[in-house]
Amino acid sequence: MTKGANVANKVLRVFKMKRLAVYAHFGESPKVARYVSYFLKELRSLGFEICFVSNSPVSIESQSEISTLCQKFIQRENSGYDFSMWQAGLAEYDLSKLEELLLTNSSIVGPLQPLAPLWKNSSVNQCDFWGLTDNDEFGLHLQTYFMVFRRQVIQDARFMDFWRSVLPLKDKQQVIQNYEIGLTRRLEENGFKWKAVFAQKRMWSLFLRRRSFVKKIGDWYYNRGLPGRNTTTLLPDLLLQCGMPFLKAFAKRIGDWYYNRGFPGRNTTTLLPDLLLQCGMPFLKAALLREPHCHVSPKMAFELLEASSLPVEILEELRLKNNPA
Repeated sequence: MTKGANVANKVLRVFKMKRLAVYAHFGESPKVARYVSYFLKELRSLGFEICFVSNSPVSIESQSEISTLCQKFIQRENSGYDFSMWQAGLAEYDLSKLEELLLTNSSIVGPLQPLAPLWKNSSVNQCDFWGLTDNDEFGLHLQTYFMVFRRQVIQDARFMDFWRSVLPLKDKQQVIQNYEIGLTRRLEENGFKWKAVFAQKRMWSLFLRRRSFVKKIGDWYYNRGLPGRNTTTLLPDLLLQCGMPFLKAFAKRIGDWYYNRGFPGRNTTTLLPDLLLQCGMPFLKAALLREPHCHVSPKMAFELLEASSLPVEILEELRLKNNPA
């Protein structure tokens, strides 16, 4: 087990694989959650070498399990949030031969569907780095829970300069401003192009179109009673996007929220989880399972997971831990 990143006279790991994933973990229990192992197995199947970095104590039993999935395990003090964990992981490697780097963390549950299609998505073909979602709060940027960097970025000295500059900040908002927003901004200023697979602009456009459509359906139901159950005429948008109409109730509740209160923010991972999942988003934010976010209750979030391909034993563990009401 490696204690932190600053080990004197260490030999940097030479890659057998050309893809590295650095996974930043934080858990309330020493036992690593099953959804974490499930994600790591999927990354292994995609050919990633995995470096697991934890800012929280990990039990001997969980360390043993993690060691079967990851080439490197780092246990460190709880400081600096995800960026300090990624910094610690990257410091262990010689990146000169690396073709692709994935930075991700334990704030997301999944994958709820295969990850491989993400790399075939047309929106990420012509870019230097990409992620799943972007956010324009405090400045447009990629959200860092899942970011992929290609060789041209990794081999640029300014990329590693950024990581060497990371400090173990205690204020989370400072971390977001300096590093989450700062990373996208710095790379963009250096001429690198980025994309979000589920771009905010596209998701809100879909939502606004659906809001209008669902409101019409809702008005009909509320004013005249059930006019029939033909989904081909009542729910064509849902059928086309995901093949099933199970999110109709969520869409109506979302529409009510925005009609009555206006837009409370623009973070699609917490405001539009249902729409993201329908469009192919493979993860759900773990925070949604613990406490309400605007219109999305933990119960609603669990219903989304139940409709996915997530194994039953993982769902049961999440329910025991979070006890949704």
